[in-house]
Amino acid sequence: MWLLLTQAVVSPLFDLWIFYQVARQKYKYADIFLIILFVALSLGDANGYINEFVSDLLEILSIFFYFKISRKSKANTLFWGAALIFGLIDLFCSIIMTIFGSRLSFFSNDVYLLSLILGIIFALLIVMNKSHIYNLLMNKNGLIFVELTTYIYISTMIVYFFTVKIKRLYNIL
Repeated sequence: MWLLLTQAVVSPLFDLWIFYQVARQKYKYADIFLIILFVALSLGDANGYINEFVSDLLEILSIFFYFKISRKSKANTLFWGAALIFGLIDLFCSIIMTIFGSRLSFFSNDVYLLSLILGIIFALLIVMNKSHIYNLLMNKNGLIFVELTTYIYISTMIVYFFTVKIKRLYNIL
């Protein structure tokens, strides 16, 4: 149980950290709102109150609109792309956890530990490549990169959603 709570608190903090690293934004005290919102969404997801897909989508939309409104920046492709980067990481972690959790019969604590380890690995990979990702978002083809990232995110989420739902329907039948 403590590992689930740790994962539910650490994962959204990694998400925000990745966003700040990729977008090259400085943390401001007013951004504590995002930490509270992300942790609340993650805890709601962990306790089954919020669907995982809704939680991830709300995180991406809230950080995009928060930075667009509070920072009054015109760098829409940067904020949207940076938000999608951590959204993709969350989605890939969820897919890997589902594969290991259901297909390989890992215990629940092992799956949560795997999630934490994957979060750390992906965060390190993003930090090592943050300047390259930033350049991809900010160059003249940045919009194309963001559109491709959006397409990959949405299509992967749809496939993952139906795969999980079909598995649950199959178990019911």
